[in-house]
Amino acid sequence: MSKKQAWFKLAKYDLETAKAMYETGRFRYVPFMCQQAIEKLFKGLIAENSFPPRIHDLVRLAELAKLEFKEEELLMLEKLSSLYLRIRYFPDEEISRYSVEKFLF
Repeated sequence: MSKKQAWFKLAKYDLETAKAMYETGRFRYVPFMCQQAIEKLFKGLIAENSFPPRIHDLVRLAELAKLEFKEEELLMLEKLSSLYLRIRYFPDEEISRYSVEKFLF
């Protein structure tokens, strides 16, 4: 299995985990796992040419992967990166079904 395929396999796993968490009402980590899935997709693309950096900023990873996005898509990547950090480092912040659905759908 290539490095790219390995990263993509992990991304798929993370996305399936996000779906399972959403379906069982464990909303806090749904955006977290979505961010992780996208991060791993980008790192898989980067891994084709170099070792992916140990960063979580989706916009920066998209740049390193040489991907181009519309301004609104970049804004969503920025928001997801920010939400990822809030979930990870602010354990008292409430993440409700409404906030997840508002963000993801």
